[in-house]
Amino acid sequence: MDFIAEIFTGMSPWTWLTLALVLIIADVIALNSDYLACLGLGFAVVGLLSFAGTDGTTQAIALPVATVIASLRYPKVARTWSRDSGKRINSTDLIGLEGTLLDVDAHNPSTGRALLRRNGEWRVRSHDGSALTTNAQVRVLGHQGLVLVVQPVVSQRLDENNHEDS
Repeated sequence: MDFIAEIFTGMSPWTWLTLALVLIIADVIALNSDYLACLGLGFAVVGLLSFAGTDGTTQAIALPVATVIASLRYPKVARTWSRDSGKRINSTDLIGLEGTLLDVDAHNPSTGRALLRRNGEWRVRSHDGSALTTNAQVRVLGHQGLVLVVQPVVSQRLDENNHEDS
């Protein structure tokens, strides 16, 4: 354990925090899996402990503990690790499903996050680039990577009223 403790004390707090930032950014931009973000949060905890002057053994123990705690806080990661989750969900399997928009990106209103019934939370974008509305019902048309392409669901009452007017 001394060898591992030396590795942890030999790295500066800034190294740990830089690694944390790189992992979190890589996960957000490229992977959208939350696994690297959880590990990045573990590295950030070690960096903060290093600033506080804790010994290398404490830091070595804190890394896996903080990473596991972070992964349990991320619903997507926790769902993947749970025993009853069944098969892993592929974004292609979600085509045709409906869900509710949780929020819309303030800088790009054609993107946001949606909660799909029994399939968790996903990043989404409008199929035609139009603005999305929070709490609106959407249907999955396809995907681009791990971002689902959606369109608003028109309620059947509106459809029926339009047919009666014709």
